[in-house]
Amino acid sequence: MKWEKVLFLIQLIWELGPQYKEKLFNQQVAVLSALMVAFYPDIILWTYPVRVETLFIFLIALLFWILLRNNTYEKRFNAVFVGILLGLIVLTRLTFIFFVPFLIIWLYLIWRVQKKNLFTWLLIVTFSFLLTILPWAIRNFIVFNVFTVMTDEIGAIIISFTTSIPHPYYMIESSN
Repeated sequence: MKWEKVLFLIQLIWELGPQYKEKLFNQQVAVLSALMVAFYPDIILWTYPVRVETLFIFLIALLFWILLRNNTYEKRFNAVFVGILLGLIVLTRLTFIFFVPFLIIWLYLIWRVQKKNLFTWLLIVTFSFLLTILPWAIRNFIVFNVFTVMTDEIGAIIISFTTSIPHPYYMIESSN
């Protein structure tokens, strides 16, 4: 089972190679990245159990595969799909949420298309991204009484330190 996942990742990187070559790098970088995936010990040894990292890497590779295609910005459906994919990546690993604004700015600066159309496309991406993570924020509001997208209780703890709202589980006010 683990070799199939490794071969799938190698194939995905190999498919991304020509797009990376045209848009960002060259053929040597594409081949080197495929070889690094092929012989990276963590990917070989730890891909057989279902883990968050495997899904996270797959979703990021899929995101960049979509973003580096030639006609991605021409269709509004692609914008919705990219936003949903960004939301799923953030729900998989919260640390990616800090990368999303930089990704949107990078797309705005790097794509050589009419800025008005690109701005509309990026607004659709942002809206679908926010709609994707909204159910988790509502869940956190119901459970922790704090509207945050951060996972579990860490968001409520951080917010309770920055505001006067005590955390319902860890910062219970003592009654004298």
